Amino acid sequence: MDGDVAGNSRYPFLGIIAVLFIMLFPMLACVQDCMGVTFRVEGFIVDEQGMPIEGAAIRAWNNGSYGEPPFEFNVASDENGYFQTDNTFSYGCTSFQIDIIADSYVTQTLTYYPPANENTNELPEEITVVLQSATN
Repeated sequence: MDGDVAGNSRYPFLGIIAVLFIMLFPMLACVQDCMGVTFRVEGFIVDEQGMPIEGAAIRAWNNGSYGEPPFEFNVASDENGYFQTDNTFSYGCTSFQIDIIADSYVTQTLTYYPPANENTNELPEEITVVLQSATN
């Protein structure tokens, strides 16, 4: 009997290849549609009156991006409220968070996408974060 019987194929590896293709294609398509970019986060931390907040702790981080390791940067705002992280690389379709903590102010967490794919919540060149007083 040279004929195929259901479940008995001459080329069993073709089924395995088909299953792997079906599983991996969405990931490959996303990576191709998702440009990688090197960027940094910078801007100002101010209070509700627009006065700079010195010493605010800024943490920019993500959980990794399509095989890239996670990144995390911790910086503090200077006397002008200005801060700047080091450069990092991420894919544009992977969001990241920015946590801002300052004494006597309400903590804020922001979510952005790297500046690569024109997402609606894409990181601008510079951000200004207004912190609310914790005593109000």
